[in-house]
Amino acid sequence: MKLHFTCGKEVAKNVFDKCVQQYGQTPLREASAHVVLGGDGATLDVLRKQVEQRIDVPIFALNYGTVGWLTNQNSWGNLSDRIFSAIKIPVAPLQVEATLCPTGEKVKTYAFNEFSFFRGPSMQAVDLKVVTKNWCHRIKGDGVMISTPLGADAYLRSAGGPKISQGSNMLAVHANNATEPFSMVVPSDTVIAVSSCQNKKRPVRIECDSKQAIDHISHAIVKLASHRKQILLFDKKMAGRFSGKTI
Repeated sequence: MKLHFTCGKEVAKNVFDKCVQQYGQTPLREASAHVVLGGDGATLDVLRKQVEQRIDVPIFALNYGTVGWLTNQNSWGNLSDRIFSAIKIPVAPLQVEATLCPTGEKVKTYAFNEFSFFRGPSMQAVDLKVVTKNWCHRIKGDGVMISTPLGADAYLRSAGGPKISQGSNMLAVHANNATEPFSMVVPSDTVIAVSSCQNKKRPVRIECDSKQAIDHISHAIVKLASHRKQILLFDKKMAGRFSGKTI
């Protein structure tokens, strides 16, 4: 089996060297599987990079992080057999198309857990308008999160957002510390528009999976990019959390 390895944690560097020595290092686009040695953050980074680079190699992550929700047990001695018998879980990212202020530049990026619209460098509370074809809501506070089921047990949960079952075709919209509390679960095909009502005074930034940030957003369109699915590979005992469904 042709494998490509990525070391997402310094603590896994020795394991990375041993894996490459035992299995070899196939160029990513030619590999049967992409083995990530790291935690959830490293796995999310690899998911986003593969989407952006239009690479569709299945990802098998070994947990060298903290929580490891997206990973498998960190045993690397029998990787070929484990990957061959792994359960395939397709995951679709959120896509955002944002317009920057004041240049009008367009930016597109992806997130597999959530997009968070937050206060910018001024640290003043944001003033946002969130719109779908069925409703419109104005949010004043720290910001708003738009999450997939994959991110439901991550930042969304710690922020007090709504629960979404893994495997459900739903998205969550949740206001953070808003003057008027707001949480809603919507179908996954919902297109969500987010606009800043006070661009100059209250600048807005987007954080993608709590990492990559885009500053000075005036307007953004968020939707599920179901045509850009990636495949996560899990040992059978780990795959049960996803109910074997598309998320």
